[in-house]
Amino acid sequence: MASGVYLTFFGSFVFGTPGFPLSDVPLQEIAKKVEQGKFMERTPEDLKLALACELGDESTFQAYLARNPDAAKTLSDEERRKLQAAAQSNNTTAVRLMLEAGGPVNTPGEMGATALHWAGFNGNAEMTRNILRFQPDLETKSGEYSGTALSWALYASGNGWHRSTGDFVGTVCALLDAGAALPPDPEGTRTQRCRSGGAAMNSARRPIGVLFLSCLYIAVGAIGFVVNVPKLIAMQHESIWIELTELLTLIAGAFMFRGRNWARWLALIWMAFHVGISFPVVRQVVTHSVIFALIAWVLFRPDARRYFIPLKPDYE
Repeated sequence: MASGVYLTFFGSFVFGTPGFPLSDVPLQEIAKKVEQGKFMERTPEDLKLALACELGDESTFQAYLARNPDAAKTLSDEERRKLQAAAQSNNTTAVRLMLEAGGPVNTPGEMGATALHWAGFNGNAEMTRNILRFQPDLETKSGEYSGTALSWALYASGNGWHRSTGDFVGTVCALLDAGAALPPDPEGTRTQRCRSGGAAMNSARRPIGVLFLSCLYIAVGAIGFVVNVPKLIAMQHESIWIELTELLTLIAGAFMFRGRNWARWLALIWMAFHVGISFPVVRQVVTHSVIFALIAWVLFRPDARRYFIPLKPDYE
């Protein structure tokens, strides 16, 4: 059965051959079933550059450019948007090769966003640095949402597809180092943003459960401390330990509010201590254990983990 390949420059394709249905198939899946070298040999010359970029085949890529140094000059408008599609798909190698082939760095794609917008949105610091080598316009605003690449990165650090895994601190710092302007009403200077490990970005997305729990700890600690002051003045021995416990409660609440990771552990240890001292009264043990479980659930939910453990810069 004859094979058929239909592809546009830097694009996806339809492939028909034994073992494959005639449908859209990712190039990586094709490469698993067909030996890549033979596959590239059978590919028409005008399609090799697109396939090499998509598969990250640098040897074929370099060989093609050596034979066709002006390949990028013949791109159609649709083909020019394939660079942005690769960036949107978070394909770092494809984006780098497309840029080296002469792909247009400032051409907008879906949502009127450039490759730099998508690199920022994905928190892909490596892709961002690669794109910056080709001097993109840092202040270009997307067609939708009217945001710069830096704005997209800041937003996606709390709401994007890769908010848990992306290197948003490295991405933001790369954009700032390149001269990107901070959006209106920034939360601190560049140094504060980068060295805080993303705390400025985290503060905008403090989970409501953490906020409530922080305030509760502060209130319990403050009230308990004030109530026990007379006992402390009377020099009652146990009052010293009670006041220290209430002070730890107050500290845990205040620093949980600030997003300090150690503070949530302190809050959990404080509650575990109360479970321990409840023995052997069963009702108190059960009550305190349930409260302990609820606190642990609030503090270790995915949104709380992202708040307490911000992404760290890769340049320090």
